[in-house]
Amino acid sequence: MTSKEELRESLREKLRTLPAEEIAWKSYLICDWIQQLPAWKEAKIVGLFASLPTEPVTEFLWDGLRENRKKVCYPKVNGENLSFILVSDPTELVVSRWQLREPVMREPNLQAVEKIDLLLVPGLAFSTGGMRLGRGGGFYDRLLARESVRAYKLGVCFDMQAFPELPVESHDIAVNAVVTESGILPRTAPSSSHSASI
Repeated sequence: MTSKEELRESLREKLRTLPAEEIAWKSYLICDWIQQLPAWKEAKIVGLFASLPTEPVTEFLWDGLRENRKKVCYPKVNGENLSFILVSDPTELVVSRWQLREPVMREPNLQAVEKIDLLLVPGLAFSTGGMRLGRGGGFYDRLLARESVRAYKLGVCFDMQAFPELPVESHDIAVNAVVTESGILPRTAPSSSHSASI
């Protein structure tokens, strides 16, 4: 069985080869699919993530967010956990000491996670069962495990990061659905013992 670390290294290598133009185009398609989801249309508060250079660009969603007057929040590393901060524009994000683009921590803008309706979740890989392979920090694992998180959880990745199965541990939490540039992946039952072939 391929280990999580082996999968992470293989995927990082492949993602580094994607041209910026291809990332942008695929990201545009992903964001178009997201805006067709009932969960998007019904959501009043959306949790985005600030994309790393090899991740789908979520900022293509901003026109739709403004048009539909949705509130938007982004995660900020807060100790061992993620806090969510409301922002009115992605230009408010600043590069943190973690080399991540994050919102500035302002108490009045702190968003309770239980009020988030739709949460976009990044990952190095997802299975069609909704299982996720993260980057190893555990921040989203801890977030998704919190009982207070009631949001519709949408995994976001490129086709090349989607697999029928992934290595799964007992603490792993599935997302509700996964979206790639090809659309919303058909949901299958999560597997607890198989690995992806990369």
